[in-house]
Amino acid sequence: MTSQPERIEIKLTIPATHPQLLEGLDLWLRLGLLSETQVIRICRTHLVCALPVAEVSHQEDFISTPAVEPLPARTRPAPILSRILASLMEEISVVWLLFLGVFMVVVSSGVLAASQWQNFSSVGQYAILFGYTLAFWLAYWWTRQRPNLSLTSRILQVTTLSLIPVNFWAIDGFQLWWDGLGLIVGAIAILSLSAIAWTLLQAALPIRVNTVALSWLQLGWIIPGFPLIAIYSGTVGTAGVLWHRVEKRQASLIDLGISGVVLAISTLLLLGRGVLSAGIPIDAIGLALGICGWVLCWLTRRQVEPLLTRTGIGLLVLGWIVAVNVEPPWQAIAVSILGIWLLANRLQRLWQIWDLLALFFVGLQAYCLLWRLIPVAGRQQIIAFATQIAGGYLFSGELIGLALFPYIIVIIIVASRLRRASQPNLANHTEGKALILGSVLALFSLFNPLVRSLYLLASTLTLIIVLRQRPTRAAWLIYLTHVTGILTLYAWIGWGFPNLNTRFWAVILLISMIAEWSYSLAIAHPIWRRSAWYIGLVLAGLSYPLLITSNPYWWGLIWLATPTCLTFLGNRAIPQARLASWLSVIALLLAQILTEARVTPLLMSTTVATSLMLFNTQKLRSQLAAAITIGFGLSFAGTCLGQIWGVPFNWLPTWIGVALWGLWLLRSRRSAQLCASTEICPPTDIYDPALDGWAIALSIINLTFLTLGRLEVYSIQDVYLVLAAVITTGAITYRNWKQPTNIGFYGIAWGTELVVSSIVWWTVPSFINIAIANIGLGLATQLGGDWWVRRSALPYLSSWHVIPLIYIVIGLIFAHYTFTAYTGLYTLAGALVGIGVGRRLPLLKPITFISVFGISFAVYELLIYQLIQSKGGQAGDGIVLLSTLACAIAITYRFCARWLLFYWKLAPQELLVINPSHWGVGSLFSLLALGVNLSNFGSNLWLVVTVILATYAAWQGRNRHFGYIWQSYNSQLRSPTF
Repeated sequence: MTSQPERIEIKLTIPATHPQLLEGLDLWLRLGLLSETQVIRICRTHLVCALPVAEVSHQEDFISTPAVEPLPARTRPAPILSRILASLMEEISVVWLLFLGVFMVVVSSGVLAASQWQNFSSVGQYAILFGYTLAFWLAYWWTRQRPNLSLTSRILQVTTLSLIPVNFWAIDGFQLWWDGLGLIVGAIAILSLSAIAWTLLQAALPIRVNTVALSWLQLGWIIPGFPLIAIYSGTVGTAGVLWHRVEKRQASLIDLGISGVVLAISTLLLLGRGVLSAGIPIDAIGLALGICGWVLCWLTRRQVEPLLTRTGIGLLVLGWIVAVNVEPPWQAIAVSILGIWLLANRLQRLWQIWDLLALFFVGLQAYCLLWRLIPVAGRQQIIAFATQIAGGYLFSGELIGLALFPYIIVIIIVASRLRRASQPNLANHTEGKALILGSVLALFSLFNPLVRSLYLLASTLTLIIVLRQRPTRAAWLIYLTHVTGILTLYAWIGWGFPNLNTRFWAVILLISMIAEWSYSLAIAHPIWRRSAWYIGLVLAGLSYPLLITSNPYWWGLIWLATPTCLTFLGNRAIPQARLASWLSVIALLLAQILTEARVTPLLMSTTVATSLMLFNTQKLRSQLAAAITIGFGLSFAGTCLGQIWGVPFNWLPTWIGVALWGLWLLRSRRSAQLCASTEICPPTDIYDPALDGWAIALSIINLTFLTLGRLEVYSIQDVYLVLAAVITTGAITYRNWKQPTNIGFYGIAWGTELVVSSIVWWTVPSFINIAIANIGLGLATQLGGDWWVRRSALPYLSSWHVIPLIYIVIGLIFAHYTFTAYTGLYTLAGALVGIGVGRRLPLLKPITFISVFGISFAVYELLIYQLIQSKGGQAGDGIVLLSTLACAIAITYRFCARWLLFYWKLAPQELLVINPSHWGVGSLFSLLALGVNLSNFGSNLWLVVTVILATYAAWQGRNRHFGYIWQSYNSQLRSPTF
């Protein structure tokens, strides 16, 4: 290869006959490495040769094939149609072309022999056939002497041999033995034709004997029953001879050549004469067809001959089809056995799944045909006997499962043989088919108790045998065997005790559950252990719905065996220990439903549940489990109080409060014990959050309950309500004292509200008194919070901001139930409390703004009440007074801004929102006063107020930046007391 700056020249030396040369040139052409002109030049230069001169030879044999010179290597792949045709021609050899021609001659001769010409006597008619048979024989001998006519000689040989059985058919059909001349002609023909056949066949002795025998079997068909005997004798004999010839000598069926063609034609003549001429029903020769097909399939199983193999399969299927409807179907069974033989042999040679599948279905239909071998009367007797044993009406279809079960055993045996033959994949497929068939047959056996029991028993025993034979035991097979065994036990119990109700079945399931879990602890095999564990769970789940509708209700207590066993398993060293403990918790919760809230069952159930939950919580170390344990304990205590000791309803809130004390005292004691047992106190215990959670929940429930009682939603005496509220609030205070929380302070505030309002309403029932009490509580909590923060230097809790406001809102609601001279004072007190809360943090300034406007609203309430109570004067005077009040408030806020900003903790800019608002209200009232009548005093006051408002507005606009106020505010910010 030489390299140039722009072009590369490549020189290749390859043979011109290389098979991939043209493909390579085409590829380079498509890639652009070569141009079309270059390809044409290469082909013209190196791939062109002179045409051969045809040599004409004069051959006397008109069938001889001229020699064909081999073609050069193909330049392109042949079309698919050509390849298919070539494959077909490779399968159809010259021998089969000969067979086709000879068959046409023989068939025409057979038609000639069967036509029973009316123009000649029987002897004359046969003489014609005998004559041209001899003519074919003589022509054979003449062409045999000519080497160049070898193919014609073979055709004449086949034709002569094929005409010989036709001659025997004609001799028998014409019945030449009824007169002397015919007897002589027939005898001469029989002997001479036998001798001709013997000499023409250049084959082994068994082939010659078989060929002559097939011709002799054409005689004697007048004897009743002999045609069928002749057909089967010829078919079986030919099959035996061919089997011996091919099998013993390890030869191919094609190697028989002319002998094979002659045997096939002679056998077909027997079959055709039997059906077409002798009137034998075609269903009577189904086995003969099957034997022919079996021979072809069997003898071509080693040497692949697709045409012969497919022909054999077709004959087998045809034989089965024509014989399957015959009663009894012994021919169809025989054909099926032949098919099974072939499939089994093929399976042993190839080990293919499709062969196994075909063997399965062929064997199944053959086994089903065995039932038809029994006479109809015998079948009816068997069904009647089975019905009598079953003890009731029995459909014949219900016996299908038991009847076909032996076939499942056969399949299992086949799977075992396959496993021994080191074919585990095929063995697994076989067992899978047995499982599918067994599942389908089980559907037919479900309806009759005895049949169901027997079928399940047989299935269980079979599965046990299969399991023992397996070298490795699959998990699914163990589960299946286990489940089937359990179902078998229940089936026999149901058959022996058909009237058991759901309660007894629940007991049986629970006993089985205990047995399964005991077995899981006793056995060491991990798969069997898991199987027993899961089956026990399923049995427990099945027993539960059977006990839901049980009557009497105490039957539901037996289901406590389930959580008891699960708790026991949870404390054992098994892989499912933690899961068993959680399942025990769930089972205990479900068990409470079965008690139907009856006293005795509920008491027993909660007792057992509390005891078991102590073990479960110790094992699980879970806060959820601890909470459920405490819940069961509280349920037990509540059941004892309400149902056994007969605690009145009025005492229920009090006892809940006592329970709160008990829960929090127990929590404190446990914490003290944990701190005493360790050098460092642990941050928490699994029971601490549970005790806290239950106490909080009970507190909310009890306070809600007491609130509804205070609102008279239900009837409760005041003394019980106050006592319960005091105990509950005391318990919450005790818990909150050790660890203050927002929710604790909310609970204390809620309880205090109930105590105070209940005492007030109990002593002096009045809404005003309740309002005063709540406003007092709001003021006390606001001042108390401020004092606590200053004393402890701790930050505010959010509840300390909300609780005073809640008290104030409640107090104002009750205070405004009626409008009195003191209503404004109540509003003023609430506004002051709101300012006290709002000044604590910048985030709470909106509360300060609302409270400032609340002060104004309180002053207006005081004025409006006085206006309402006053008599005389004009309505406009009141409006002027309202305007005067707004003006006074604005001026007061303006001149007292230094002290107000200091107390309210507002910025000067924020005061701009307050003062203009009051000025605007005052101006609005002044404008409204113009539209109503005013007294002299009202007019003068209106004038003064209007002038003051205008002056205020002008002055405010001139000093809109509030310079001196801002300086004052900054000086206050710098002071340490701000």
